[in-house]
Amino acid sequence: MKKNRNLIYGILAVFVLVVAVIGYKTSSIFQEQNLNFIVSKDDSKQPPEFIGDMVVIRELDKALIRQKIEQGREYLFRVIDEKENGAHKYYYALDDSFENRLHTIYTSTLTYTLLKLYDLEKDPLLLNQALKSGEFILSMQNKEEAKAYGAFYYSSLSV
Repeated sequence: MKKNRNLIYGILAVFVLVVAVIGYKTSSIFQEQNLNFIVSKDDSKQPPEFIGDMVVIRELDKALIRQKIEQGREYLFRVIDEKENGAHKYYYALDDSFENRLHTIYTSTLTYTLLKLYDLEKDPLLLNQALKSGEFILSMQNKEEAKAYGAFYYSSLSV
């Protein structure tokens, strides 16, 4: 039992350290500034409307960034399984459904993103979901004292 507790504390300590080290970067994201993504080859300040099949965004402003963050937040909550709090990897647009597997690595990324959003917005719903998803991640850890003790399973079937 002590091994499990120490391993969990170690994982959480590393996670907190990573969040603390790179967390300072979010404070400058909403400073007033215009960013040009593409400058044409002749420096004319008039980039083409399309490059291949991609639309060019000429300038960013706070409102657009906030809109994209909100859309991303909505997407994150859609991919979370309501019962298990893990993340689905595949979405089937024709059926408007998700696969029946939950993935540890996608849940880990989702949890990290929820914590970054919480740092930005201070919404308790974000922190609560991050903690629930963190519990899912820890439930995916191999706790048997045999081969691969402490390793994480890649995915599980959702109920």
